Amino acid sequence: MLRFIRREGTGDLITPPYTARETHSVRMNTGELGLKIADQGQVYLLPSASAFVGADIVAGLVAVDIERWKRPVLMMDIGTNGEMVLVDEESLYACSTAAGPAFEGMNISCGLSAIDGAVESVLIDEDAKAMALGVIGDGRPAGLCGTGLIDTVAELVKVGAIDRTGRFSPDAGGCAYGGEEYLGTVRSNGKSSSFTIADRRTGEDLFSLSQRDVREVQLAKAAIRAGMDVLLQERGLRQQDLRSVLLAGGFGHRLRPGSLVRLGILSPELSRRLEVVGNTSLSGAYLALVSDEARRQAERLSGLVNTVNLSLHPGFERRFIDSMRFPDGKACYS
Repeated sequence: MLRFIRREGTGDLITPPYTARETHSVRMNTGELGLKIADQGQVYLLPSASAFVGADIVAGLVAVDIERWKRPVLMMDIGTNGEMVLVDEESLYACSTAAGPAFEGMNISCGLSAIDGAVESVLIDEDAKAMALGVIGDGRPAGLCGTGLIDTVAELVKVGAIDRTGRFSPDAGGCAYGGEEYLGTVRSNGKSSSFTIADRRTGEDLFSLSQRDVREVQLAKAAIRAGMDVLLQERGLRQQDLRSVLLAGGFGHRLRPGSLVRLGILSPELSRRLEVVGNTSLSGAYLALVSDEARRQAERLSGLVNTVNLSLHPGFERRFIDSMRFPDGKACYS
C-alpha cells in the first residue's frame, strides 16, 4: 500500500521556496468562468501534487493506472519541464527539472515544431557512410523537431563526430554521410563546427546543427538525468532496479530508445524496459471528465506524491554537472 510521507509547506509561487498555497481540485459553474456552454455546466480542475508537479502529471498517473505496474516504475514526461514520478512499494516521489525547450525544437538554430518538413528521425551508418532521414510529410527537410534533434546528436555521438564533452571532434571535419537525396557533413571553419544537411541534387545547404545547439541538448539531457538520479537516490534505488520506464508526452511515440541511451539519459538495460504511453495528460483529463472513479483516483494520488525540490537538494548540482558529458560512443552501445 502506498503511504503518505511528506508534502511541501505553504507559501506561494512568487517567493522562495515557490510552493503552492492550494493544490486541491476545484469545481466551478461554467457561468463563474464566463463559459457559455451549458446553463448547469460544471468545470472540474484536477488537483496538483505541488507547485511544480502539476495537474498534468496527476492526470498522467490516472491515465496509466500507475498502481497496476510492477514496481519500482518511473513515469517521465519530457518537455520544457522534465517532470517525473518514481513509484515503489511504499510511496510516490516526484520532481520537476528545468530541461528547457530544446527537446521541443525551440532555442535551436534549425529547430522546428513537428510540422511538415521537420526531420523527425536520423540514422547514420558509419560503415557505409550513409544517412537516412525521416521527414514529416515526406517533403523537403527544413529543420529538426525534437525527436530529430535527439536522433541527430545521438547518432553523431555514436560515430564519434561529437566527443564526450559535447564538442565536434577535430578529426570529424569533412566527414560526410549520404543518402539518395541528402548529404550530412561535419564542417569546421577553425572557430566553430556544425553538421550541415544539403540537397545532393542541387548542392544547396538546407540547415545546420551548430555547436551551440549541441550544448542546448546537453543542458536538457543533463537536467533530466540528474533529476532521475536524485529521485532514485531518495529511495535507495539504481536505474537497473526499475521494472519499467513510462515515457509520456507528445513526441514519445517517435523517439528511439537507443538515442536516449547514446545521450546518457537511460542505461542500455533500461532502454529495453521503456514503454511509450502517449499524451497521458490529455488522456487523464478525458477520464476525469467522464468518470467519478477517475476523479477520486486523482484526488487520492495527488495526496500521496512527495515532491523533491531539486533547487534545494544538496546532490542535484553535482549530478547535473556530471551528466553533461555524453557516454563514450561506439564503446558502450549496441
